[in-house]
Amino acid sequence: MHRSLLRAATILGVTQPALTKSLREIEDILQARLFERHARGVRVFRRATLTP
Repeated sequence: MHRSLLRAATILGVTQPALTKSLREIEDILQARLFERHARGVRVFRRATLTP
């Protein structure tokens, strides 16, 4: 697991902004927060929080 979106994006062959946009779109579609974002990287939530 990569805690750095930049590192993950590099491995996937995409830019970090493109990866961030894709992750946000997935969260929007699922209406769930899947990742906790902070200054030192991201972390996958153990449980997604569904929005009403």
